[in-house]
Amino acid sequence: MAAVGQSAACAAHELRNPLSAMKMWLYHLRSSAHDPVAVEQTCIVLEEEASRLEELATNFLQYSKPPELRMRPQRFHEIVDGTLKLGRHRLEEKQIRLVREQRNGKPLVMADVNQIRQVLLNLITNAAEATPEGGEVRIVESSEKDAQGHETVVLRIYDSGHGVPESMRDQLFEPFVTTKPRGTGLGLCVAASIVTRHGGRLELEAHDAPGAVFAVRLPACGD
Repeated sequence: MAAVGQSAACAAHELRNPLSAMKMWLYHLRSSAHDPVAVEQTCIVLEEEASRLEELATNFLQYSKPPELRMRPQRFHEIVDGTLKLGRHRLEEKQIRLVREQRNGKPLVMADVNQIRQVLLNLITNAAEATPEGGEVRIVESSEKDAQGHETVVLRIYDSGHGVPESMRDQLFEPFVTTKPRGTGLGLCVAASIVTRHGGRLELEAHDAPGAVFAVRLPACGD
């Protein structure tokens, strides 16, 4: 319990860090207003810090009080399309090649689009951060049978980073557990909770090649 409390305190500290950084860069912006290049660079940093602050706040809110799901039949590949429009720039910034594969048609799922999009954006962002510049991220959509023989829609996201340390694999989806030096450890926890509330599972799969592969499994529904 003490360890969790300590981790929560560290996570709260992470919320303050972007605010302090933004204040510093705002001061820098005022002092360099005569230099267009410096202003442009400062605005880029401020945008990044604002995005990080938004992500942190969203994760804390979703962890403390998950929103009500608004479930509708959705084409899963369309949710992926929309998410890539939001997250593709994270790959392009590092010149990461995106490879996308789609197998076994275009099945329907019952989903809250915004919530599942948040899950996928988190995983794509993590893959981009883990992959070295010029590397590759692969996204594979497929339909598979689960252990009970039910049809499921599976999305696997492969990165070409260093993978997840063996010592962390069993607790990766627990709150306040993170491999990032500036992370809160809530992103994957919230993502796993969202997928579970949809009747599915978020898993870190065994993988022989370098990197990690995360799989989102959701129940399929008929047309």
